[in-house]
Order: sequence, then C-alpha cells, then structure tokens
Amino acid sequence: MTRLEEVVCSSDVAKAVVSACDVGRDWFPAFLYDWQTLISGGAAVLAAIATVIYVRRQIGLQQKQIELQRDQYQQESRQKVKAALIRVPHALVEIQKYLEGCFQAWESEKLEDRPHPPADALKVIMDAAAYVDDESFESMRQLVVHSQTFESRLTSSGKRPVNVLSDMVIDLAELSYLTLRLFDFGRMEKGATTIAYVKPTRADIEHALSWDFGLRLRPESSSIRNRIDLALRMRYRHREEVTPTANEPSV
Repeated sequence: MTRLEEVVCSSDVAKAVVSACDVGRDWFPAFLYDWQTLISGGAAVLAAIATVIYVRRQIGLQQKQIELQRDQYQQESRQKVKAALIRVPHALVEIQKYLEGCFQAWESEKLEDRPHPPADALKVIMDAAAYVDDESFESMRQLVVHSQTFESRLTSSGKRPVNVLSDMVIDLAELSYLTLRLFDFGRMEKGATTIAYVKPTRADIEHALSWDFGLRLRPESSSIRNRIDLALRMRYRHREEVTPTANEPSV
C-alpha cells in the first residue's frame, strides 16, 4: 500500500467504503464493523418481539387465573345457596302448619287457641334470603314482613277482637299464598332457579282459602262462607268501587 493509500485509509469513512482499505482486516470484524447499525437495529426488533410475546403470555396466564378464581367463587356461591335452601322446605311446612292452626282459631273465634308463631322457621327463611338472587330475596322478605305484621296485629292491645277476626282470615290466605309459592324454589326443583315476588290478587286469595284451608269442601250454606265473603268485601271494597266519570252522577 502506497503512502497516499495509507493516508486515505487512515480515515474511518474510507475504511468503510473503499475496498482497498480492507487489507489486513479479518472478515468477521470487518463484517461487524460494516453492518453494526443494521445488526443493532435487528437485535432491537427481536428484543421487542420477544417482549411482546412474553407480555401476551403473562396476560393469558392472568386471564386464566381470573377465570379459575371466578369459577371457584361461583361454585362456592352455589354451594352456599344449596346449603341455605336445604332447610327452607321444612321451614315452610312449619309456617303452613301455623297458618292452619290460626285458621282453626279464627273459625272458632278463639284467638288464644292459635299456635305459637314459627320464629325458628322464619329465621331459616331470613338466613336463606341472604344467599339468593334479588327477586327471590324479595319473595322471602315479603313472607317474613307479612308474618311479623300479622302477629303484631293479633297481639296489639288497642284493637278489638272483632276487628282482628274480620281481617285475620284474609291475612292468613295471603300468608299461605306467599308460603306455598316458595316450595318449588326451596326444593331446588328443575326450572325453579328464582321466584319473583308477585302481589296476590283477590283471585289468589280466594284460591288460597278454597284449597289451602279447605273452603271448597264446605257446603254453600256454611256460616264460615258468609264470614269469608264479608271479610273479602271489607278488604277489597275500596278497590272494587268505580269512580264516576264526568258524565255520570255520583251515587
């Protein structure tokens, strides 16, 4: 190599572009030197790809863990519901027996002969209500609230017995309606996964009196039918009144 070539090749730029300056360099260091920028960029791209793959794998593992935890929570919740509902049918039977005893006391007009309130059975209903869905909770709540209201009316010292008796049979029919409609749900029958509250109509009350308390077996001339008819008229008289229109004279 001449003196001029040595001077030219002393420049780093010249070494990279002038083939004559490659004399004396090994091919591998020369390759790395000439392509170091491209090699660095490629390494950076590969590192980024590896990072993306790792992050996605971690996200996938976290999602699977969340799904497993959710499944476990749902399974535990279902087990709690089953454990809570397993005692409900027996509690409902106890409540219905209480209502039948109260009906007999109403029929004989001896309130003091009615059975003791089913406090333990109602506690079972209240405990189970904490584990069911919102709609079923409302049905259970209505049963508990109506039961407490019913007993409060009977034990109220400021109400005359005759007034208590006039309302009592309708309250019993309403409680029987609220009690019996919970049986399929309490037994966890197929398709009875929830039981939404539905306010009883007069038809529901009459059905409960006829079937739950055996009114259908009584003769038409039975005095108890007259008492029940009177109680129904008293309970629903305001709902059955028709408000006169502008073109109709009031009575």
